[in-house]
Amino acid sequence: MFSCFSFVRRAVVCAVMLCAFFASATVVHTQPYSFFGTIGVQPQPLVVLLGNDAVHVLCGEVDGNFNGTQDAGDTPASWVRIPLRNGSLDQQSAQTLRFAWGEGIGFPSRPAFDSDGQTLYIEQRGRIRSFDTRSQTLRRDTLLLIDSLARSTFNTTGTVSALSIDGASGRLFVSLRGRSTSAVVEVDIASSRVVTRYPAGVFVQQTIPYITSTGKRGVAILNEGSFGTNTSTLMLARSPQEMTTLSIGNTGNHLLRVGDEIIATMNGSHELKVINLNEERIARTIPVGTTGFNGPREAAYIRQLNQYVVTSYDGKIRFFDATTGVTLGTVNTNSKSEGLAIVPNNSLLVSDAFAANSFTSASTLSQISFITNSVRDNSLALTRSTIAPNPVSGTARITLQASLSLGYGDITLSLVNTLGAHVATLPFERHENTIEAALNVEELGLAGGMYFLQLRTAQGMTALPLFITR
Repeated sequence: MFSCFSFVRRAVVCAVMLCAFFASATVVHTQPYSFFGTIGVQPQPLVVLLGNDAVHVLCGEVDGNFNGTQDAGDTPASWVRIPLRNGSLDQQSAQTLRFAWGEGIGFPSRPAFDSDGQTLYIEQRGRIRSFDTRSQTLRRDTLLLIDSLARSTFNTTGTVSALSIDGASGRLFVSLRGRSTSAVVEVDIASSRVVTRYPAGVFVQQTIPYITSTGKRGVAILNEGSFGTNTSTLMLARSPQEMTTLSIGNTGNHLLRVGDEIIATMNGSHELKVINLNEERIARTIPVGTTGFNGPREAAYIRQLNQYVVTSYDGKIRFFDATTGVTLGTVNTNSKSEGLAIVPNNSLLVSDAFAANSFTSASTLSQISFITNSVRDNSLALTRSTIAPNPVSGTARITLQASLSLGYGDITLSLVNTLGAHVATLPFERHENTIEAALNVEELGLAGGMYFLQLRTAQGMTALPLFITR
């Protein structure tokens, strides 16, 4: 069911990137990102969640004519679990749970995910349900009934727009929309008892509980506002009676917490709003560069690079310096993208919800590789570096030429993975300022993926990207 990487396409992309990459004496002067291929999942992937032992992909219900009936070509919502082995995806062991027709996951989908507690919380069929993320089995079919919760909160019916969790306190936060108002309901998971109700603004979209490095506690409540107007707000609630409300623009869509900051992705005003939680103010605004109805959808944070990465509906993934807001690069996915997650092998998984320029459901994840700062900071300058072919599926010839004599000190040439772990030591021929070597994929038993060729001398170290296809 799961397709292999699109190696032909990947090879072309990688080759182009590497030509630019090796044109300089040091390792990276161009953007350190590249499209690495696609992974087949179920139709309309909306959410990618990184667990301790697996990646979880939630896919929406596809109702082509919106009649509420499963006709030919329609597919129910599903949950794809892809195990992680040594930081890499084990696609061959992936498992799929198909929900019954009518058991949707919401759009945009905002489930609560407790990676430490191995639990996923979803609103389905008017109730909040919990699942074991290891076995994909139901734990509690009815943690809460939404109708009862809404009537006790609004005295009328309501719908859930998002769930979030504070695992340490065992509290679930339900973003609840009534007919004319919104609220956030804090629930004790063990007892299903309502602990606190927070007032919300127009069309509550998402909620994140937080505690800052200075000990300030609160709940960040994102309100979408009226469509097409600058009425979106972020409420920072210390209690139901004490809160700060910030006007943040047009159509708030997604919240991300990074340390003492909350990043709001603004779909209508095409920007990121970065809010300082300690000072309860907008710290900076980052224009995303999208237009019209192709605005940004969700954001993630690449800690190794100190960068935000943002999905959108214009077919591009964008990278921004988290401190300055400067645009650092883009990668095309040829899809309308929703959720995303950073996985341990220095890559980004993006849910391709729809095909580009349409709302036809796609069935893939795009994988984008990125190179961390550790391989850019080197002191050994190369005047020429050749790995041919690259990507390599058989044997590659390697020539590395330094600007100065290599001297007579110890030299090592090795292959490391994207986590920096040693994979193999390569034999080489040494000349005055040149290293020549060969790499045989079959002899070394190397799996497909991204690696780094690492050269260490008395002058310093340099690392060059190398892609292996199988």
